[in-house]
Amino acid sequence: MRAKRTGAQFEPDALGLLESAVGVLRHAPPGVLLGYYAGALPFAVALLYFLADMSRSAFAADRVAEASLALGVLFVWMKCWHAVFCRNLLALASGEPLPRWTPKRLMRVALTQAALQPWALWVRPVAVLITVPYAWVFAFFQHVLVVAESETGSIRTVFSQAAAQARLFPKQNHLALTILTAFGLFVWINVSAAIFLGPMLAKMLLGMETQFTRSPIAMLNTTFLAASIVTAYLCSNPLTQAFYVLCAFHGQSRRTGADLQVELRRITDATQPALS
Repeated sequence: MRAKRTGAQFEPDALGLLESAVGVLRHAPPGVLLGYYAGALPFAVALLYFLADMSRSAFAADRVAEASLALGVLFVWMKCWHAVFCRNLLALASGEPLPRWTPKRLMRVALTQAALQPWALWVRPVAVLITVPYAWVFAFFQHVLVVAESETGSIRTVFSQAAAQARLFPKQNHLALTILTAFGLFVWINVSAAIFLGPMLAKMLLGMETQFTRSPIAMLNTTFLAASIVTAYLCSNPLTQAFYVLCAFHGQSRRTGADLQVELRRITDATQPALS
């Protein structure tokens, strides 16, 4: 990984971190990615149903309270699985075995994420309007996933550790967030094109006539927009989380030297066949 020297510290390069994030995802066991989507897919489906139901149903007002509560529970469920996903990626980046997720530990993760992650729904839009602090705010909530939980069960400890990690590598954070945003936009354009052209391809190849082939403009509605955005998020967000996992790994390595141990282990594994 490319790095540059700043004072007495080595800082990882933003492009190098993104490249390493892709490598970590490629070499992650299937169960790690399945854990991510075990949390994300139920919330994504529920969110799309909620938006469609609230915008079109005549009885939306009668069930908005329980539907909102269910969506909130699934949001916390998603963030808990994302925290498990990030901790598993951190273990892979550190060259350590995957952590054991006992019921007690999962409960600590659930309480921490339920206490901190809902604030992102309010703080991040405000940060977007102000513009300047958005990258730090975004990084903070990503690092809440990476820290995940405290052994003492202290939410304040998780908050302070995530805030400290978010302050590290500001240039890399801003550059990578710009690249990831552009990548997400590119994925969204491709997903939108695939959804829009799907009925046309079905008609050409299978002869299936639908309302959308008769009037393609009918697809351009809020449901189409929501479905394309959610699908693009599911495709691109694992890379975003992997990037911040590696930022946390290098931030922690300033104290532990874990990055040097990983490099030494990699060199040893590479030279072992030549010496034997």
